[in-house]
Amino acid sequence: MLRAMFDLLVSQPLLLLFVVLALGYALGRVSVAGIQLGIAAVLFVGLAAGALDPRLALPDFAQRFGLVLFVYAIGVSSGPGFVTSLRRRGLRDTFWTIGLLVLAAGIARAAQAAFGFPSSVTAGLFCGALTNTPALAAVLERLPVGAHGPVVGYSVAYPFGALGIVLALAVAKRLWKRELDAAARSGHLDVRFVLVTREDAVLCGTAWCG
Repeated sequence: MLRAMFDLLVSQPLLLLFVVLALGYALGRVSVAGIQLGIAAVLFVGLAAGALDPRLALPDFAQRFGLVLFVYAIGVSSGPGFVTSLRRRGLRDTFWTIGLLVLAAGIARAAQAAFGFPSSVTAGLFCGALTNTPALAAVLERLPVGAHGPVVGYSVAYPFGALGIVLALAVAKRLWKRELDAAARSGHLDVRFVLVTREDAVLCGTAWCG
């Protein structure tokens, strides 16, 4: 019966897509010690499906269309806040980002030298460790159609990159919670409410503009 189910999913890529989305969304809602994978669980389910049966794959059009929607949604949700962040702390954040990218590239290059990875796999490791799907698409565009090296490297590194971010945020949340609790007990924590009376104020992302 399991074989028949796999054959059905192979013959119906659209059904496969929605099954992966549904299972990934449900898995992402599961909380373990207060930590949830969120939307990243969809990718984990997709990786697991591909590992179970190599035939479980989506058409190239579906992959590219999904990437377009992903990048578009990121731009729409982050665009207004991105412009505001450049005004406030843009130079500092830009240098931090460049430094982290250079550090990640250096680590990927060191791993390639130490383990003898092909350049294509190393590029995929770099993209996956940073959980940067658009970067993976850029790598694939530079390689012949059907090149699997970047995808393999990305698939291996992405779970560690995603889980690392989740764990780092969980640790930071616990540390900040202690500081906030201490500030509240010492009486140095001020809570204020601001009433916005401007009729032309518009909420843009994470900042007010108008």
